[in-house]
Amino acid sequence: MKQEKNNIIYVRRMEQEDILTVAHLEQECFPVPWSKAALTESYKQDIYSFFVAVIEEKVIGYGGIYYTCDEGNITNVAVREQWRTRGVATMLLENIFENAAKRKCKEIYLEVRVSNKKAISLYEKMDFVVLGRRKNFYDKPTEDALVLCKKLPL
Repeated sequence: MKQEKNNIIYVRRMEQEDILTVAHLEQECFPVPWSKAALTESYKQDIYSFFVAVIEEKVIGYGGIYYTCDEGNITNVAVREQWRTRGVATMLLENIFENAAKRKCKEIYLEVRVSNKKAISLYEKMDFVVLGRRKNFYDKPTEDALVLCKKLPL
């Protein structure tokens, strides 16, 4: 939890009722967003975990991860523009890490646009390291992705 003026920002597991709001957040934040149908289908599967950041009962950010064996892969982290640089993404990531540790993950991976310097900086502060680059990974615009990894304590 984090105090923001007279209100508290907190992170909780995403609920089915949040899916439409999260789909709108995806459209706000990404040129190729996850659809409501894709979010709904993923939400139903045990290999995914999604979290939302909330203030005054309004979703202001979300993050997701899917699991394979002892690894996690972050799907997306998105925060409404007016709430960026206030620690919301950090709170979401910390919840993702905690959940991944409970599931016995040893490493967490993610891809990020090479131009997304703010996200790259945040991930590096949270102990992710760059493993490599995927050419033309993203569309709209076409852009390379950096592949990052964070090792979790055992």
